[in-house]
Amino acid sequence: MPTFNSHRVRAHQRKFLQAIYRLRTMKVKQRELQDKSNSLVDLAKLQTNVYERVADISLRQEDFQNQLTTIEDMLRSIQVREIEIEEDRERLLLCECSQIYVIQ
Repeated sequence: MPTFNSHRVRAHQRKFLQAIYRLRTMKVKQRELQDKSNSLVDLAKLQTNVYERVADISLRQEDFQNQLTTIEDMLRSIQVREIEIEEDRERLLLCECSQIYVIQ
C-alpha cells in the first residue's frame, strides 16, 4: 500500500483550491467584461436611435416651418384681398351715393 506524505497532499490541495479560486475569479471578471461589452453595444444602438430621431425631428420641423410659411403667405394674401374688397365697397357706396344725389 502506498504511503502518502500529508504535507505534499496538502500542498497539492492548496494549489488545486487556488487554481479553482483563480478560475472562478477569471469567470467573474469575464462576465463583468461581457456585461460591459453588452452595455457598450446597447449604448451605441441608443446613440444611433437618438441620432435618427433627432434627424427625423429636424426634417419634420423643416416641413412644419414650410407649412407655416405657406399659411402666413395665404393669410397675408387674404388680408390684402380683404382690404381691396373693403376699398371697392367704399367706392361703390360713394358712387351709389353720388348717383342718388345726381338723380334727385
